[in-house]
Amino acid sequence: MYVEPDTIWGRTIAGDQAVTTPLASLSPIQRSLLVDLEEPRTFAHLATQYRAQAPRLEQELLDLAQADLVSVQPPGTDGGAYRWDVAPAAGNTAPWKPGVGAYAIATGLGFAAAFLVLLSRL
Repeated sequence: MYVEPDTIWGRTIAGDQAVTTPLASLSPIQRSLLVDLEEPRTFAHLATQYRAQAPRLEQELLDLAQADLVSVQPPGTDGGAYRWDVAPAAGNTAPWKPGVGAYAIATGLGFAAAFLVLLSRL
């Protein structure tokens, strides 16, 4: 796979956790890449910094992306933030569900509408 020089790479939340807790499955260059990707970097910057052959660096980054430790933003796209798996705010982890009162109000409005339709036919 060809990675364009302007492709932006950034560390994800899982990547942040992998930096703090050592994973035996990471190679030394992958660990070094994760540490360096605290701020988003272009592929060209990483290639000049690591002086690695582009295909090897591509493969290391793609392996990290497959493990969801880094995310990628292709050039020409406006992805906004480079972290696509931002943790939800505290207290907002469960989806919103209407309470019993909302169901009672909806049922009452349904009966009222049906009653008005019946009254209009008189």
